[in-house]
Amino acid sequence: MVIKLPSNLTSGCLCLVAAVFLWLVIPEQISLINNNAFIDARFVPKILAAVIGLCGMILVAQSRMSSDRYLKFDLATELRALRYVVVVIAFAYLLPVIGFIPASLLLGLITLLLSGCRKRNYYLIVTGLVFFLYAVFSFVLQIRLP
Repeated sequence: MVIKLPSNLTSGCLCLVAAVFLWLVIPEQISLINNNAFIDARFVPKILAAVIGLCGMILVAQSRMSSDRYLKFDLATELRALRYVVVVIAFAYLLPVIGFIPASLLLGLITLLLSGCRKRNYYLIVTGLVFFLYAVFSFVLQIRLP
């Protein structure tokens, strides 16, 4: 299934949503020591959020004033990419639980499977690379991995 979306309108709406989100999140993420200052730690992030919002409004206006080109999304391709994002998120959660070697082996081997790799040498290379990186970080650099 293919979805067609107007590029400027979609990008503009995403920019507006991102700007509103940033504007609302900034006060909770950046604490202030001195509330009386005009220019404080929140000043530059709020300017950037405002610029993102302004650019979003410009894109929406351009989309309405002129003919907008359409972007085509093939859902099958996008779902494959989303599946890999889920694998990377699972890796991030599994890393502290099962450790570096098993989590990295799973990530590397699942990546090869999802990309359709059929050569066994590549699976051996990924396995060897995980153990090599573990040895370098643990023994040479003296960095403790999970």
